[in-house]
Amino acid sequence: MGGGFVGITLTAKLLKTENVSVTVLESSKVKLNLFDLNYFEVNEPGLSEILINSRSNNKLRFLNELSGEKFNAAFVSVGTTHSVNDSESMNKIVDLSCKISNCLSENGFLFIRSTVRIGTTDLINNQINELSNSNVKVFFAPERTAEGVAIEELDTLPQILAASNDLNFEEAKNFLEVFGFQIVKSSTYRSAEFGKLISNAWRDTIFAISNDIAEIAHSLNLDIYEILEVVNYNYPRAKIPKPGPVGGPCLSKDTHILFETLSLSIKENSIIANSRIKNEKLYLFALEIIENRLKLNPSITNLIFLGLSFKGKPKTNDIRESFATKVIDLTRSNLPKIGIQIWDPSLTDLDFREYLKYKVEILETSTPKIIVVGNDGEIFDSPQVLSFFNQMNNDSFIIDFWGITNKFDLDIEKIYLFGRGN
Repeated sequence: MGGGFVGITLTAKLLKTENVSVTVLESSKVKLNLFDLNYFEVNEPGLSEILINSRSNNKLRFLNELSGEKFNAAFVSVGTTHSVNDSESMNKIVDLSCKISNCLSENGFLFIRSTVRIGTTDLINNQINELSNSNVKVFFAPERTAEGVAIEELDTLPQILAASNDLNFEEAKNFLEVFGFQIVKSSTYRSAEFGKLISNAWRDTIFAISNDIAEIAHSLNLDIYEILEVVNYNYPRAKIPKPGPVGGPCLSKDTHILFETLSLSIKENSIIANSRIKNEKLYLFALEIIENRLKLNPSITNLIFLGLSFKGKPKTNDIRESFATKVIDLTRSNLPKIGIQIWDPSLTDLDFREYLKYKVEILETSTPKIIVVGNDGEIFDSPQVLSFFNQMNNDSFIIDFWGITNKFDLDIEKIYLFGRGN
């Protein structure tokens, strides 16, 4: 259930096993139409080939609804959002899980793959039992892959699995091992849900510490990139990540979901919760720098973003919750007279989604006064970028939160580099 990143990559993994067929249930008819065109929205090495070949061999189909069929197992892989006051996203997971349980054969397996609040899988299991579907066995088996290497990681990463009892766990473990999964046991649904959330919350917090360090270095008129290179060099107790934006569909929401079931006092005193706030402030900080530049040069009428996806390494075409889209949205709301352009040759027109109207095909034809580095992608290895930077006007200005400009020999006066003092 769900043809987004989680569902479509898992589908490819399952289809690599002989004599397995998969049905993807997707509510969006727009997305189903794209699937018919063999555009699966997810750009993962090897994924399209697996899906296209499986369709031609009648091992894969995409449907908008089911009609009385029975399946051995179902994976709930729909996306979730976070909102303290609105439980619609989690209620949808519960309702869909109960609905799909009716489509399972006797003693069928229902795996919750989506990211959920703590306690959600217990709720699903209880409601399914109340609906007299007690023969359906419910499991929490969260997705934990990184975009850009998901197919590879589904083959290598251990899969967390939680069941209502030991017997059910062993049955599900044996089932998943047929597909080549390595299974690690979590004692309860709640512990597995918590484990999934803190994995991303921990990473988010580590990046926030780097961003905090970068701000301090800037205030001391120091260069955090030079400092990190020195302190990390062959020193096992210093593996400090570079500072920069933290986006994407997982890290941007999982910390919030973690705290949705916790008290306000725990959240207010939490380093983790405050780290998410720290990372989200980078978008506003970028807008502030743009606004300050406009005050210095009121004649500026447009700006360009180089890179649109939420990260560059590993490569992904996912623009959800990206630094670029966040700052673009803020610019549109707060500076409506400023023209916006986006250059990212690594993305197709479909990848651009609602931002396609801002796309620039040829970078050299653009002459903006403000250039915003959108991610740390391979596009910055292109000769076009170097040529573009070298041909900048004297009053052009680069805003770089990723440290990309460190590898270019550019006039430091033309750059705001996050974490480097002036």
